[in-house]
Amino acid sequence: MKKMMIYLLATGVSVFAAIPTHANEASRHRHRTKEEKREARAERKEARAEKREEKRTGMTMSNMNTTSPMPVNSYNTMWYPQAALPVMEDYIPSDILSNLKTTYGSDLYDVTSMKCNNGGDCYTVRVIKNGAVQTFVVNSDGNTVVQ
Repeated sequence: MKKMMIYLLATGVSVFAAIPTHANEASRHRHRTKEEKREARAERKEARAEKREEKRTGMTMSNMNTTSPMPVNSYNTMWYPQAALPVMEDYIPSDILSNLKTTYGSDLYDVTSMKCNNGGDCYTVRVIKNGAVQTFVVNSDGNTVVQ
């Protein structure tokens, strides 16, 4: 070996130390501890929960107000689709609709146009108060008409 090194130095070829590549990788790679695994698992679980909440509510967790926390049983509650009220069977002019909304408020359920006995426009209005449906016939001024 000594003769070979002298020969290499004499010819001008330098000698490089051969370092195994796995020695460097061994110093970089280490197994995760149980605590690190638990933390990673908790982070993945939290990310999945945020994704489910975003899918359920339609908004990201960063957009939600953090000062008022969500109810504890939010996953157990059922969200039913809310109807866009009032339901209009046919065309109702916007001024008449706004007049009916101010008169009956959030109890207004359904509006249908029809012709009155005198030939003018009338509207059948259904209102839900305390679970009971009431039906009124009103004219274009919003006054109740007897049919």
